[in-house]
Amino acid sequence: MWLLEVRSHALREFPKTVDIPPYAVLSHTWSTDEVLFQDIVTGNAPNCAGYAKILGCCRQAIADGFDFVVSNLASRRNRAWRAETDAPAVDR
Repeated sequence: MWLLEVRSHALREFPKTVDIPPYAVLSHTWSTDEVLFQDIVTGNAPNCAGYAKILGCCRQAIADGFDFVVSNLASRRNRAWRAETDAPAVDR
């Protein structure tokens, strides 16, 4: 499972074999120029219009005592697949 650290805005993977820490959930509607998984990895996320949603979620998560958030950050491949199948995003 991939979680976003609320202070560093870095992705961290938690294998199924470890305890996953508590996390907040960013649930939102998709519009143009949303942040993709690759945008976080490559550092391009601040250039996306949807980054403000992530920053706001991280601020609220910190205020609520969470160190991590989870979002439906889709990969470009997952986004294309979702468009074809109308299936939910899966981050891997």
